[in-house]
Amino acid sequence: MQHNASGAISTYARVAGWLYLFIIVIGFYVEMFVRGRIIVDGNATATAHNMSAFESLWRLGFGGEITMWIFSIFIMGVFYVLLRPVNGTLALIALLFNLMDTAIETLNATICNFAALFLSNGAGALKIFDQRQLAALAALALRLHEYGFAAGLVFFGFVLMLNGYLMMRSTFFPRWLGLLAVVGGIAYIINSYCVFLAPMVEDAIFPFILLPALVAELSISLWLIVKGVDVPRWNATRPVVV
Repeated sequence: MQHNASGAISTYARVAGWLYLFIIVIGFYVEMFVRGRIIVDGNATATAHNMSAFESLWRLGFGGEITMWIFSIFIMGVFYVLLRPVNGTLALIALLFNLMDTAIETLNATICNFAALFLSNGAGALKIFDQRQLAALAALALRLHEYGFAAGLVFFGFVLMLNGYLMMRSTFFPRWLGLLAVVGGIAYIINSYCVFLAPMVEDAIFPFILLPALVAELSISLWLIVKGVDVPRWNATRPVVV
């Protein structure tokens, strides 16, 4: 039974690594080739026109995001099982932070993305507004999406910090990988707080501030795919009483 459980956790870890990599790739695609193609900075009218003209692409991007959130639930479950023997309390707190992040991102993206799309189309009851008004309201929805996304990343920043700390404390992950996660989590939190408190600072440091987070997440996903988990050491780990 122990052997079967060990084999299962190794398989789960590698699957989680592939799903994590998928999330990174799809997230990059949606940001660069969907939102980047449709949203024109500083031009609400052009953005609304693009959104209406490329509605299928916009919806496809949202479909990719839904898939990301579904995969993230599996990943967070695997990380909880992997890191629970190190410290069950902190692993549970990280799981709750992760659930909070996913809930915020799901609601935020669903409401704001489709509000912007419906306003850009201007169909039905929205016909009482002229095109400039609709474009302005669509731009407002997209702006709110940025803030909602930043709020979600505050929680995910704590996920990376907590999981990174547990990875450093464990014997079945390399310490440097956990350190990367901690630094990446701090980068997410700093960026999000700058969005809320000092937008001009965030404009100056973005996207460079997020490079540590990208390196950390990509490293974790590739490590899980290539190395998986040191199963004997994972089996030898005992929960820490807190």
